[in-house]
Amino acid sequence: MERFAEFCIRRRNLLLGIMLFITLFFGYEVAHLKVITIFDDLLPQGHEYIKVHNKFRSLFGGANQITIIVQVKKGDIFNKVTLEKINYITDELYKVPAVDRFKILSIAVRKMKNTVMDAQGSRSSR
Repeated sequence: MERFAEFCIRRRNLLLGIMLFITLFFGYEVAHLKVITIFDDLLPQGHEYIKVHNKFRSLFGGANQITIIVQVKKGDIFNKVTLEKINYITDELYKVPAVDRFKILSIAVRKMKNTVMDAQGSRSSR
């Protein structure tokens, strides 16, 4: 141990230069480091549920969103029976535990002003 200490003292400029070089190298590399979290990489991709999720997530907007469609056989949805069904479904959604009530979008919600449906999905404004 004494010989190592003497070596460090005798070669202190060389050791200081090496440590400075290593510090500058890692400092340069850290400046170009990107930290990215991809939550899909944390999921077990071989599991059946995750395979279904991957297949349909682009259609429904993700894992934390669900789309419920009410379709009529004749005419449009703007009749008393269909609108009552939509209102009932919306009211029942408010009762589901862990549902964020502020994110429920429906034509039966009073705060809804404008909803546009197209092939890409729905766009709503309040």
